[in-house]
Amino acid sequence: MSYYDKRRGLVLPKQPSEDLAEFFGVIFGDGFCNKYKKWKRSGWEYKFSITGHSTDDLYYFKKHLIPLIEKLFNIKPKLMKLKGQKTIRLLIRSRGLYYFLKDLGFSSPKDDLRVPSWICSKKEYIFAFIRGLADTDFSLRFSSRGDKKNFYPVICTGMKNEALVRDLVRILKNIGFKVYSRFGVKVYDKRGFESITNRIYINGKRNLELWMELISFKNPKHLTKYILWKKYGFCPPFTNLEERLNMLVGRARFEIADLLSLATNPAS
Repeated sequence: MSYYDKRRGLVLPKQPSEDLAEFFGVIFGDGFCNKYKKWKRSGWEYKFSITGHSTDDLYYFKKHLIPLIEKLFNIKPKLMKLKGQKTIRLLIRSRGLYYFLKDLGFSSPKDDLRVPSWICSKKEYIFAFIRGLADTDFSLRFSSRGDKKNFYPVICTGMKNEALVRDLVRILKNIGFKVYSRFGVKVYDKRGFESITNRIYINGKRNLELWMELISFKNPKHLTKYILWKKYGFCPPFTNLEERLNMLVGRARFEIADLLSLATNPAS
C-alpha cells in the first residue's frame, strides 16, 4: 500500500469470499485498471475504474456496487458522469488495490484474462462471479417466434477474449446450462470498422429459470425484464429501466431487495 492508501484506511481482504468473487465478475465485465507515469512528476499513478450506462446502470452503481466496494475495501469510489456521453464511471486511485487485483488474476488490457483458479474452488464463488459479470457485460432479451412476440428468453454476451469465453462456456455447462457459442464472429461498428468477437447464448425458459435459481441478477436493468416476462409472458423491446419500473410498480423509486422479492413472486 501507498501512504495515501493507509491514510484513508484501505483494507485488502485476506480471504476469498462470495462478495470478492462477485466484484471480480464486475471488473472482468466493465472494469479497467492501469498505472500511468505522472506528468512532469516522479512516480506512478494507479487508477481503477468501472463504467456503465448513465441511466440504466445508475441505481445499480449507487445502491449495489458502491456499497459492495465499501464493504470489501473500506473506501468509497468517486462516481462521475462523462461529459457528452451516456456513461458513468466509478473511479479509485490506489496502488494497493492495483497490485491486489493483479495478484488475484485481474489486469488491463483484458485480452489475456482467464477465470482465476480461486473462483473455481467453490460453486458459491462461481455463481457470484458469473452474476457480477452478467450484471455488467451480459444482456437479457426476449425474441419473437412466429406469431408470438418478445417471449423467448436469451441471455447473451460477446467478448474479444476467446480463452475467457471458452472458460465461461465450460463452467456454465458444468453447472447445468445448455450453452450455444460462436467464435471468431465478425462485427462492424457504426463507422464500418470490423472487429472479431466471441459469443455465448443461453437460450430458453429452462435456462433462464435455472439462472434465476442459481445465479440471479442484482442489476435492475436485467431484473425488471425478467419480472415483466414472468408476470405477462413477454417483455416489450426497446424500453429503458424507468419505463419498465412504471409498468411494474407505477413509480421509479424502488429498492433492489424489493425487485429480488418481486422476481420470486411476480404476481404480487
